[in-house]
Amino acid sequence: MPTIKLLLRPQVLLPVFLILLLTLVSSLYHRSMHIDDAWLAEYAWWFSQTGHTKSEMFRGFEHYETQIWVYHKFFIIEGAALIRFFGIDLYILKSMSIFYMMVSISIVYLYLKQIKISGSIKESYLLFLVLLFANCCFFQYVFVFRPEANLMAFGLISFYLLDRGISKNNGFCIAASAAFAGLAVLTHLNSVMFVAAGCSVLFFEKKYKLLLLFGCISVIISVCYFSDMNSFADLEQMKSQFRNDPALEQEDFVWYTYLLNILKEHERFFHSPKEILFSIPLFLVVGFNLKYLNQNHRRLLIYSSILILTLAVFAHGKTAKYVLIYLPFLCLLMAFGLQNLDHKRWKINLIGFTLIAFLLGSTVINLPQIQWTRPTEASENEAVAQNIPMGSTVLAPLSFVFNQIGNYTIQGLHSYHFFEERKMHFTGDFNVFALAAQFDNAYIIMDQEHIDRYQLVEGKNYPPYYLVVQGNLWLYKRQDL
Repeated sequence: MPTIKLLLRPQVLLPVFLILLLTLVSSLYHRSMHIDDAWLAEYAWWFSQTGHTKSEMFRGFEHYETQIWVYHKFFIIEGAALIRFFGIDLYILKSMSIFYMMVSISIVYLYLKQIKISGSIKESYLLFLVLLFANCCFFQYVFVFRPEANLMAFGLISFYLLDRGISKNNGFCIAASAAFAGLAVLTHLNSVMFVAAGCSVLFFEKKYKLLLLFGCISVIISVCYFSDMNSFADLEQMKSQFRNDPALEQEDFVWYTYLLNILKEHERFFHSPKEILFSIPLFLVVGFNLKYLNQNHRRLLIYSSILILTLAVFAHGKTAKYVLIYLPFLCLLMAFGLQNLDHKRWKINLIGFTLIAFLLGSTVINLPQIQWTRPTEASENEAVAQNIPMGSTVLAPLSFVFNQIGNYTIQGLHSYHFFEERKMHFTGDFNVFALAAQFDNAYIIMDQEHIDRYQLVEGKNYPPYYLVVQGNLWLYKRQDL
């Protein structure tokens, strides 16, 4: 019996999954802050305070300090609710992704009970969990305050209801599926992929009435994205913010970009060893089992393919974190394919080698994220904040929002990256200290990233600011105070 078949037994899969689960749980304590944790947390904090989204961190950029129109709306509402109950705590906000991860794996179990599979549900589910939890993208972003875990859950719920609705010709399930697809769009605009995938499956199933129902409901809910706009001026401001979004470039708005996006989509799967380790066994397993998957799991195959294609067309950049949105679908396809190893021996051995390489390599990459002795961002911020009077205006790293946003008016150093790149608010050579004074910041906090970026010298003053504290964070005070 080939080694790979021995590895796919539940007696082996269960301890492997438990090890992966323990590794993930161990990494959560003192997990490093991701830049988007702070970026989106500030949006949510202001929503919790004012009822609309704005940003002092990006003061001076596209009127963000007044109101932001283009953002992950339902996700920010969820974050604002957490902040109202628990305060602006990094790990509470990160935990929202853990919650949606638990929802996602529960839905997968319900889906496996709903369909016909060649192996046992236990074996399929354990195999799915091992593939999911070993993935480096999942390991990192399942504990980041970003909307991908939400979308993963909403997409799975939508697909589960879609599959059930088609099988039972149940209009209510289709309507509910459409509602979750629309809710996903409100959470992140990339989720138009779920609307496209749902419509595609219904089209290929020749369920035209249900397709009309699905399309109408998902679109009606999706257009609620514009519900906070009250005038043409708001619409124009939204268009301006969208075209000048920090994450976008002008090239993103050229018509041929969408064609190039498809041609370059391989970059999302082969960007670095983290992605390559998963992508090679994925494409081997799906490729060798394409006929089997089309015959036995056609809806899942069509749905997954449309998700990949739609994201390739519309998503900006080829960042691997977006894979998390449809990662469970890929893991399901792999799990079903691995249970159909009726191939030539060399194919089975090749799959086995790449699968073992994926499990071992991913674990090696994931382990360094276990950092129990690392000081938290909140503790470092508290230490430097003791030298700053309450209510001061501060230019600081985005991480300073934890847990200081209620104590100071904070402009983010990250916004100065965009000022520098787009030549905003200054003439001549860029000078971070001169621009900070122009924005009337009384204090400047520099972390190691920006100490290196601006080549700051230990003990040196940079008029009109002088050095007050020099530790993990460097604190500068304006001289006229």
